[in-house]
Amino acid sequence: MTNPTVPLLDDYRTAFVRWLTTRTLEGCVCWEGRPNGFISHLPGSMFVQFITRSSLQGQAWGFFTVRDSNGELFRATASITGVETAPLAVAVQALFFTMTWGGPHFIH
Repeated sequence: MTNPTVPLLDDYRTAFVRWLTTRTLEGCVCWEGRPNGFISHLPGSMFVQFITRSSLQGQAWGFFTVRDSNGELFRATASITGVETAPLAVAVQALFFTMTWGGPHFIH
């Protein structure tokens, strides 16, 4: 038997990441560069974080997490090449490209 709430949670998480991408493009979300990735503090003691890794192709994200003062709300990991990619991972990838390609406009 499958859990019917899992698709709803995935839809909510994907929608949140898409909202975050929009807010980043609007300049309402600022990202801080860190030695191992990027972090952004959101209102209400929430923050989001990318853990990145370097490769021959450049910097890539490996792990994305959303946390608040109570702990982790959700996480996503980068998909493996050749494997079907979940909508959440696609949304996180779009957010990562938005930040990194936007350069100094989004990362401080």
